[in-house]
Amino acid sequence: MKPIGVEVVSKVLTSYMDCGQCRLIFDRTGLQKKMRIQDMEEYPDDLKQELTKLSEWLKELVHLYRHRIHIRVINAQSIPGIYKAIRHGIGRYPCFIVGNRDTYVGWDKERLEAIIDAHIRA
Repeated sequence: MKPIGVEVVSKVLTSYMDCGQCRLIFDRTGLQKKMRIQDMEEYPDDLKQELTKLSEWLKELVHLYRHRIHIRVINAQSIPGIYKAIRHGIGRYPCFIVGNRDTYVGWDKERLEAIIDAHIRA
């Protein structure tokens, strides 16, 4: 059975280290670790808590469904994230796109699992 695709469109923490040219400069100057820590500390606590919650939830989904799903996290502020928001009418995050057609926005685990289960049964 081919795994069901679950795309997670969400805000994510980014840093200068996500830029290849910036990473090269900071690595050569020895500032890489300091810059990453500084970048991450500048985000609001509520966003960091939300992303921690999302991370834990995704770990649970991977454990529950193992090889039956394939999760891909998409930064809501990236070009693919903006495209997904327009295509699927996403206005809030996190948004889960299951099987490239069904969307769910929010934190109700049972609702998302019901959508995934329906795709697995189909």
